Amino acid sequence: MTAMSLTENYIICIYWSIVTFATVGYGDIHAENSLEALFCVLLMFISLLALTGIIICGISSIVTNLDAQRGSYYYRLEVIEKSMVCISNDLFKRMLQKCKIILCMCLYKQQAV
Repeated sequence: MTAMSLTENYIICIYWSIVTFATVGYGDIHAENSLEALFCVLLMFISLLALTGIIICGISSIVTNLDAQRGSYYYRLEVIEKSMVCISNDLFKRMLQKCKIILCMCLYKQQAV
């Protein structure tokens, strides 16, 4: 067994921890020396950053879409309220209540699809 330098020991330790953390495994193909281990560490780290970016982008897209649907709901509700100004107060409240129910049902149907 050859004596390894402190730098090589750190590279091998970081390689072991990232391979374990990334659940890549220690199969038939693995790093044979410290240069290969360093290359694998860099490649797995860059892949981790890219995957994290894709996940965050997807989540932000979902949140943005939900916010747009909510804005559309409130805009429609405001248009209905403005168009019902000339109706009597009691009838207005009942119709507004029914419109809110219908819009909520439509919104939930769109989210379910």
